[in-house]
Amino acid sequence: MRPTQATTPGLGVGMFWAVCGFAVLLFGIYLAFRLIRFSKRLRNLDPLIHPKRAKIMHVLRLAAMTRFAGMLLMILGTGTTIAVLLAKSIAQP
Repeated sequence: MRPTQATTPGLGVGMFWAVCGFAVLLFGIYLAFRLIRFSKRLRNLDPLIHPKRAKIMHVLRLAAMTRFAGMLLMILGTGTTIAVLLAKSIAQP
């Protein structure tokens, strides 16, 4: 008798959310490097190079919201995957 490979239908949804969260977190890493360059501009007291307060707040808000969104998507993907695997293990005879 050959063993059959049973597919788990809900596992793809969890993997999708996890991959989306990973992509958002990669964008967050890019923003972290951008913030390092931005901090070098903040150290300079020259008014032509020093960014405005509105620009500083915009960049910091974007970085924070990106990280929160990435964490939320990763938690959503992990939770979905765990719930599907738990339901599958409970359904086993």
